[in-house]
Amino acid sequence: MAYRYSDLTAFLEKMKPSGVKGWILYVPLNRLRQVLEAQQVQELIQMLLVFESEKLCRLFYENEDAFIYFGQTREDDIQALVLKMNFRCGFEPMSQEAGFQIFNLERQEDFVLGLLDKQKKQMPTLASPLTPIFQQATQLMPFTPTLLAQLEKALLHADLSNIIRHQPVCAIVGKSPPMELFEEVYVAISDLKKAVCPNVDVFQAPWLFNRLMETLDKRVLENVIHHDGGAFTKNFSLNLTVKTLLGSDFQKFDDSIDPSHKQTILFELKQSDVLADIPAYLTACQTAHSKGYRVCLDMVTFESLPFIQREKLGLDMIKIIWSSSVLQTPVSDALRAAVKAVDPMRIILCHVDDKNAIEYAKELGISFFQGYYIQKLLYKTPKAVKANRI
Repeated sequence: MAYRYSDLTAFLEKMKPSGVKGWILYVPLNRLRQVLEAQQVQELIQMLLVFESEKLCRLFYENEDAFIYFGQTREDDIQALVLKMNFRCGFEPMSQEAGFQIFNLERQEDFVLGLLDKQKKQMPTLASPLTPIFQQATQLMPFTPTLLAQLEKALLHADLSNIIRHQPVCAIVGKSPPMELFEEVYVAISDLKKAVCPNVDVFQAPWLFNRLMETLDKRVLENVIHHDGGAFTKNFSLNLTVKTLLGSDFQKFDDSIDPSHKQTILFELKQSDVLADIPAYLTACQTAHSKGYRVCLDMVTFESLPFIQREKLGLDMIKIIWSSSVLQTPVSDALRAAVKAVDPMRIILCHVDDKNAIEYAKELGISFFQGYYIQKLLYKTPKAVKANRI
């Protein structure tokens, strides 16, 4: 899966607490289009996508250029990749003609960010930036239907790329390092609130917030359909409402997805949304399954898990929110029974912020995890390279 330029900026920011390390390979695709055949450029893009799919790198790609992140032990991989690309393009092995550049993030992070910013400014866009819907507000304001209407209007044509996030869901078995299964694609509500309505508590009116989520669902689906880099093709999950799954916007999304990839896409529905209208949910779930997708119940807690009948609800997965408060009591037989009834291989523990969560979950047989701690472990884990990959 490829990512947008804005994702690279966010990625580097998340690495800062533990130190930004690694390498960036810059590939000027727009420049190469001027000296190469279109087929050759497309072959380069496919080569990069293969490297990314094999977990050798992390690709950030838009229509114009590509930035590829490699871990700090990957310098040799980058050099080999550059040699291979030069060879395929017909350039001399160490030629500067192609314009490939390699940057050490420990010393050149600011230069990379500057280059990234320059490329973003040069890119044409039909979407407007996110801006506050009122300029002079200095005090807290209630979330009202009128304010919701203003917010929906602001989101209609806004560029959401800066507030769309990706977070990996990984399998951790025994002492093995995290293995990424797929990525959740979601809107960072806190960043949206900060950019558009910092003085409004959008969570104070649940009924209005749910309507806002439906609006965001539509925009996220549009983003997936029209993503320039073709990033969203498989192995990802989306947060959607039941109403969105039953609407015309979902049909447009479905028409854009390769049928062979649908089984790798997971729709996450909030527990409260599902329980609010079970008949509507069952129809939405049946619709998703009939088209080949999978469905996950989100926002479940260890307390509510015993009341979830996964098979009767037609759920493929259940996502439980981690809370350190559960550590205050030992794992009970009732909880073990609840996990067994659901099937631990159908459970994802999310919001994982330390190793205690992993140890607690493993005691219950849970192997799938998501959270900033998991993300940190994944990015620090060196990947083995097969000799025949280059």
